[in-house]
Amino acid sequence: MPQNPGAELDIFVARQPVFDRLRKIWGYELLFRHSEAVNKAEVSDEEAATQSVIADGYAMAFFGVSASVMCLVNFSRGLLLQDTALALPPANSVIEVLETVDPDPEVIEACKKIKKQGYLLALDDFVGEPGYEPLLELADLIKVDVLNMDQTEIYGIAELLRPYGCRMLAEKVETDEVFGVCREAGFSLFQGFFFSRPEIIPGRKLAVGEISRLELLKELSREEVDFSKLAEIVHKDISLTYRLFRYINSAAFSLTHKVESIQRALTLMGYMRLKEWLRVVILTEMGSGDIGREIVNLSAKRGKFMQLLAPQLETDLGSESLFLFGFLSLLDVLLRRPMQEIVNELPLNRELKAALLGGEGIPSRLIRLNEAQERANWEEVGRLVDEMGLDLKKSARALNEARDWSNTVLGSAD
Repeated sequence: MPQNPGAELDIFVARQPVFDRLRKIWGYELLFRHSEAVNKAEVSDEEAATQSVIADGYAMAFFGVSASVMCLVNFSRGLLLQDTALALPPANSVIEVLETVDPDPEVIEACKKIKKQGYLLALDDFVGEPGYEPLLELADLIKVDVLNMDQTEIYGIAELLRPYGCRMLAEKVETDEVFGVCREAGFSLFQGFFFSRPEIIPGRKLAVGEISRLELLKELSREEVDFSKLAEIVHKDISLTYRLFRYINSAAFSLTHKVESIQRALTLMGYMRLKEWLRVVILTEMGSGDIGREIVNLSAKRGKFMQLLAPQLETDLGSESLFLFGFLSLLDVLLRRPMQEIVNELPLNRELKAALLGGEGIPSRLIRLNEAQERANWEEVGRLVDEMGLDLKKSARALNEARDWSNTVLGSAD
């Protein structure tokens, strides 16, 4: 399905993290859909994922991401036989051969060509079936769906793959227990939502620094926040001051002259933007390691996404309340504390508290919409968009804008 070069193209891009054995970010898998095909269950438009879509999707999803982080992209048979891989940088791109691709001589030859051009090659969703030996011998990486596997099956497929000397990636790892089993079996890379599930540790105490940051988060959660108090906080914290100058002097503001005064920086940033920025920086300091950073990234992206969609929704909650809800929705995972305890400590209105505790309503539906996007469940995305009366193209743009915003703000929080 060729694209009209003059037409505006709306793209949905899901970005799923891949971690190494130390829970460090190794890469992101990118999953694409055109907005007009989001509500279709079948994957019938793989050929429409053209070079321009892949290139644009890569640029959107990897804005602000380190050049050392790998990018994994699914390729159908048609895309493998074309030169579509050339749209991606070979230094950090992994070309995934979909499980639906038959490893016939043409495909094998195309894969050899791709490898010669400097790309890593991966085989997606391998379950041990015969006939894939030619691809296994070429692959640098084998992905195994472990969602419905028990420990014996995980060890068995790892043993089957060991002679090929390739790296093994366990996908759909949903719990820490399965992560541990896969790591012991010899898998070195892991993908799934085990990192976004709460792991409640009984009796865990918050460190002094976490307590003070939670207190500051409380202040930022109030309906009326004293701007002079926020300015005072920044003035007293050398780390915040440094990050403020990095952010205000970044490309996001396009200033012609460097800002070197705290008061000037705060004035230029404005009240609402300062609140948002401080929230993200505080949450970043609460999260340690790459998994903590990924949770903060998801939180910031959720909050901004919900804020951007607020004008399209029939709800009494304003854009600020929806931002706050999305932003706080993973705080239990980040702090490893029950959400009930956290909600009791924050000055939130009744509807937001109920939503954070799993109640139904617009906020909860928006979270499900965002989760469907994170998991690339395009059928669910289409259903929820229709259910809430949202414009699909505006939703796609809001997702891309939210991702750009979170990448920019998190970049200033390093």
